[in-house]
Order: sequence, then C-alpha cells, then structure tokens
Amino acid sequence: MNQRENWLLEQISGLEKQATDFKTRAYFHQLKDLVDEQYRRIEQTEDEIDGRAWNPSEW
Repeated sequence: MNQRENWLLEQISGLEKQATDFKTRAYFHQLKDLVDEQYRRIEQTEDEIDGRAWNPSEW
C-alpha cells in the first residue's frame, strides 16, 4: 500500500465510523473494497508495463 491509498482508506474508515445509519455504513464499507480493488489493478498494470518493457523478445 502506498501513502495515498492509506490516507484514503483512513478517511473512508473515519466516515464509516461516523455514519449513523446502516445504508451509509454499508456504502463506505463497499467504497473501501472498491479502493482496494482499484489500487490492486493499478499495481498489476504497472507491473505488466514494467514486465513488457524489459522483455527482450518484445524489442
């Protein structure tokens, strides 16, 4: 995890704790899952680009 992701997840967790109704809490809980998934996809894409850049057969 990087700093941005940590900060964003902390902010969302704080909002989730402050939520008073179930729908709002569920929304923030799912938002955390979405953020995790998006950062996972970003990391995978970065790794794929790095792998392709260093693959001699692709030169």
